[in-house]
Amino acid sequence: MATKTTYNPPQGFLAKLFPLLGGDFGIVQTVSAARMLVYDAIRDPRQLARGRAEQILLGVQERNEVEEIRALYTWVKNHFHYVNDPVDLEHIKTFEAMERAVMHNGSFFGDCDDGTVYLASLLQSIGYPVNLVIVAPTGAKGDEYRHIYLRAYMRRRGQWMNLDVTAKGKPLGWAVQARREREFPI
Repeated sequence: MATKTTYNPPQGFLAKLFPLLGGDFGIVQTVSAARMLVYDAIRDPRQLARGRAEQILLGVQERNEVEEIRALYTWVKNHFHYVNDPVDLEHIKTFEAMERAVMHNGSFFGDCDDGTVYLASLLQSIGYPVNLVIVAPTGAKGDEYRHIYLRAYMRRRGQWMNLDVTAKGKPLGWAVQARREREFPI
């Protein structure tokens, strides 16, 4: 007999919810909201993102950029459950809402923009520059942008690393094949 799991929604659930504009304008609208949410998370005086990043990095060799990024990326992938947004609405959670869900339930739910905001907040809180990358995936219907992921910059190596938390089973650095791609610094 299966055990019933109780979902405890975090108190004070916070998210940006707005009608999604059509076409490429919709994903650019999403990028703008995501950038604002990351900006807010790393400037929050409670430093929730920094605290979580430090907790994840316990035991990781300091100043090893690849291992720090790998630890944060793996942790987020292991605590992220992909679900779609409501039809015709963009729903992006704040870092705080996702962090509360992790604390209450051990994971957070969302789509590509939610996972990207969470990971970007962790990385930026410990000094990694990140860019948001939007893509029109090869093989998807139409030519519109419909997916978002991160690139983190490793200063010592002078390299960018792709980080897509929705890519379960894919290696660190993997990126979806894209017909079109656009990058936005945070």
